[in-house]
Amino acid sequence: DAAALADRVHGLRSMFMTIGAIKASRACEQLETAARTEPVEAALSLVDVVNHEAERAMATIRALG
Repeated sequence: DAAALADRVHGLRSMFMTIGAIKASRACEQLETAARTEPVEAALSLVDVVNHEAERAMATIRALG
């Protein structure tokens, strides 16, 4: 359901902001907003963007390693 999606993505957004993954945090913000204001199908179209930015953030962290 859209409300649960928004709540979960909000947690991810905060985590990404904490570690400085700004693009991933912004992608989560867009998904969270869409989940709260758009049909769930429209929000789900942003999941790939969040996944992409999350992978980029994780690759950066691994490279620091």
